[in-house]
Amino acid sequence: MARSQGIRDTSWWGNERMSGRRKQTLFLKLSVLMGVLLVIAISVPTVLTLRSNEHLFRERLVDEGTMIARTVAQAASDLLANQDLDALGRLVSMLVHQDRHLSAALITDLTGKVIAHSRVEEEGSIVEDLREPPDSPAVATVIGRDGEPALQVTKPIRLSGEPWGAVRIRLPLATLDMQLREAMRSILLPGIVLFTLGMIVAAWIARSIARPVGRLASAASEVARGNFDVRSGIKSLDEIGALAGAFDNMTQQLSRATAELRAHSESLELKVRERTHALEERTLDLQKAKEGAEAATRAKSEFLATMSHEIRTPMNGIIGMTDLALATSLSTEQREYLELVKQSANGLLTIINDILDFSKIEAGKLELRLTTFRLRRLLGDPMKLLAVLPDRPGLDVRWEVAPDVPDCLLGDPDRLRQIVVNLVGNAVKFTTEGEVLLRVDLQSQEADEIRLHFTVSDTGIGIPLEKQRTIFEPFSQGDGSRTRKFGGTGLGLTISARLVEKMGGRIWVESEVGKGSTFHFTARFSVVQAASAAGPELDRGRVQPASTRGTASQDRGGLRVLVAEDNLVNQRLATRILEKKGYSVVVAANGAEAVALSGKETFDVILMDMQMPELDGLEATAKIRLRERARGTHVPIIALTANA
Repeated sequence: MARSQGIRDTSWWGNERMSGRRKQTLFLKLSVLMGVLLVIAISVPTVLTLRSNEHLFRERLVDEGTMIARTVAQAASDLLANQDLDALGRLVSMLVHQDRHLSAALITDLTGKVIAHSRVEEEGSIVEDLREPPDSPAVATVIGRDGEPALQVTKPIRLSGEPWGAVRIRLPLATLDMQLREAMRSILLPGIVLFTLGMIVAAWIARSIARPVGRLASAASEVARGNFDVRSGIKSLDEIGALAGAFDNMTQQLSRATAELRAHSESLELKVRERTHALEERTLDLQKAKEGAEAATRAKSEFLATMSHEIRTPMNGIIGMTDLALATSLSTEQREYLELVKQSANGLLTIINDILDFSKIEAGKLELRLTTFRLRRLLGDPMKLLAVLPDRPGLDVRWEVAPDVPDCLLGDPDRLRQIVVNLVGNAVKFTTEGEVLLRVDLQSQEADEIRLHFTVSDTGIGIPLEKQRTIFEPFSQGDGSRTRKFGGTGLGLTISARLVEKMGGRIWVESEVGKGSTFHFTARFSVVQAASAAGPELDRGRVQPASTRGTASQDRGGLRVLVAEDNLVNQRLATRILEKKGYSVVVAANGAEAVALSGKETFDVILMDMQMPELDGLEATAKIRLRERARGTHVPIIALTANA
């Protein structure tokens, strides 16, 4: 630990340069405070003494004036008894000349007429306030006469016990003021000396307080700069000394703690470097793992895209060829076998589609494709197909759309159709008789945004309460035995729930075993203006199963179609289907051949597979369009893809 350092004084009251202003302020505050207290302590007694002296001097002056007035009144009574009026004038004149404290003296009769006055010119005048001599022995009042304040004393004159007149004398107050000034000088001089001595003592006291406080402040500044080895150096035994001792103890503890913290910090730095190195190695491993995971994700996405195409392509071939075979002359047994093949292929394709869709949803690759569609037409087509089940003669399938629901909407019609097909398909699957009802109501509307409420209710077997809690989870099925009878992966409701979430809605179920189920879901759409040429759509529909269905084909002979398809089965399938419709078909095995053939020959329409070797459908279409712009021609190109 470093050697302790003391705080050295640099001014006469112990100020450090850096914190001198703070300490000087404390010194001045203490000095001013003590000076104010001294002023109060000296001035209050001084003022009280002066006021007491003033009162005393005034009483003395009144007593002196009363005594003089009484003496003059007695002398005047004796002179009046001897009828010596001239002696009255000499009496007052002599009195004023002999007593320097008197400024005037006069004697009046009962009418207030001046009989004798120290100023002869005033004799014979009338003193209004002495028309009636005072009843009291003597009256003293302060007046201002000729610009000088004076004490006026009036004493009644009695002759043989009867009032005769009055004597009045005036004593100037200048004498009183002079006495007060002399008294003030005699008091202030000791007060000033006492104040000076008091200020010297106050400065010494302030210095004795401010100096150690200043040293503590300087020491605290050193501590604030990180110097924990500083000491105050104050050894007094008072409270400031106790504070300084506590401060020194604190700095000693801080110094010790700092040394320990420094050692601990160095240890931590070593550990941090070691762990940083380990973390960097771990980060590199995680980066490699992340890159591996991203590569695996890309491989998974590419695999899903490839499998989506590679699996659906042969399945479409199987289903298509089966349809073509069913359209030929077959025995009953052959037709039964092919119907089973077609049914199995459709079931397998549904399972594949569910698995691929679920994989896309889990990978976050599934996005909605917004387009304009007509709601009632979109619902009518799948409802008619789902209602045709030969083994359900007692099943009634209906759909209703509330009249206030707009028909022309902006959304993803394919995904909405997928949800409806999943829910209605399940309802039809688990309902042997009764009805399946799809209803659409307007839940809310704000400007061009609406929220629709779809309900699919049936009179089927119902779903147990414990199954309702997990029915929307992956690979969960409401009735295992019933599902095994009709097949399924248990992903349909999960996919529907995820699609509903993407459409800004929610899905739930209400069901009672033996009485049926009602599935609800909401979805948000935008309302668009319907085309003026569009015809009216039905608000409701009803389909009862029929045993047979038929289609009619029209002969469109003469049209030449170029089919760009790399799969041989799909080539044959497309060729047979188009030729049965009466079209002339030319096949290109890849995109490059399609570009070459479209440049050599003339076609009315081109069916373009999107995934082909050498040149895919998009690149081939771009080359064909580029050439057409140069020639000024245009041939419709229809994309073919097995991707969902």
